[in-house]
Amino acid sequence: MRVRQQIVRPHRPVRNLIVAAAGAIAIGAIGYVLYSNASEWAQKELSTLYDERDELINSLESLRETNAVLRERVAILERAKQVEGSAYRNVDAHLRSLQDEVLALKEEVAFYRGIVSAGKEKGLNIQTFVLDKEASPGAYRFQLVLTQNLKRVKTVSGKVKLKIMDELNGSSKELLVSDMNGKQTDYLKFEFKFFQRIEGRFTLPDGFKPERLQVEVVSSGKKPASVEKSFEWRGLSS
Repeated sequence: MRVRQQIVRPHRPVRNLIVAAAGAIAIGAIGYVLYSNASEWAQKELSTLYDERDELINSLESLRETNAVLRERVAILERAKQVEGSAYRNVDAHLRSLQDEVLALKEEVAFYRGIVSAGKEKGLNIQTFVLDKEASPGAYRFQLVLTQNLKRVKTVSGKVKLKIMDELNGSSKELLVSDMNGKQTDYLKFEFKFFQRIEGRFTLPDGFKPERLQVEVVSSGKKPASVEKSFEWRGLSS
């Protein structure tokens, strides 16, 4: 029969209390240290974030100022471009106007030289005949210049008729002409001392294929004079 052995352990309540208190203090100390370190790290991180935020705000303000300056420069360049374009167009238009004036003056000089040369001829002279197409089919505008001997100062007057020859059958037909006011007639009148420009219009008959155009000038008076000049249609209408 076994005899149970009893172990007697001493009861030490103060010691256990001290150990528990020491453990609690150690845990609290460790928690405090962890909290202090975490709080310090958080403060540093928060300070860094604030600094970065301030830098971003400053950068944003700088970009806004730069953008405003660039917008102003673009607006100035656009205005300068518009002014430059307008000035260029004005200069170009002025140069074109001067060129047209020079061309007109050259044409006037050539015209008067032709009149002086024609003045050596006796009586009436058909100086030039110019033909231009108009918008309506078969409609034309013409300009005729008549001259006479410059030594004659007597006024000459008369009529101008236009005839056209058909290339198909060789027939001729007098054209109905109209002055620049639209008055239609068989002829146009002239009256001048040295020269005269005569302008008018006419419309070709339907189906008519012109080959030549003939200008007939007849003066009035006791001794009427007549001058005729024929022009190739291709040369006139080209």
